[in-house]
Amino acid sequence: MASATTAITAVEADLVRAIRGEMLVSEFVRHLADGAGLTAAPEPIDEFAGHVSRLSDAEVTPDETENLLVALVRAGVLSPADSLQLQGSHHHQQVT
Repeated sequence: MASATTAITAVEADLVRAIRGEMLVSEFVRHLADGAGLTAAPEPIDEFAGHVSRLSDAEVTPDETENLLVALVRAGVLSPADSLQLQGSHHHQQVT
């Protein structure tokens, strides 16, 4: 049986691999969210943010991976900095 330290190290290693583009960010994020019991369900503040974006002509429609990144940050599973790096890698993977 693996120790808790080993499990944390494996997640951290996968985080680095996902940020570097060595694995699909969407798969890493889905696995992390599943393990934490999180979904991409929007919260009331998300609806408000959508209205503000639309009114400012900066409407953005996040995909499931981006919504899960928000949920992971809100739950304290990921830091905002890690989430931002993963989002950048995710966007890069979508255009290449």
